[in-house]
Amino acid sequence: MVGDVAVTPGPSLYVRLFETERGTISNGVDAATGERGDLVGLIRLNQRHGTIG
Repeated sequence: MVGDVAVTPGPSLYVRLFETERGTISNGVDAATGERGDLVGLIRLNQRHGTIG
């Protein structure tokens, strides 16, 4: 588990691997901040290429 897109230790960042009533596949959520985005957006943030939006 990681805490954020910078791979800080923690349990708050997760990416859905299966579609559920709470979200679609590949949507990421930072439970600590409420920030949401897709897997590609999370990778872009991790690689310092810009924001999710």
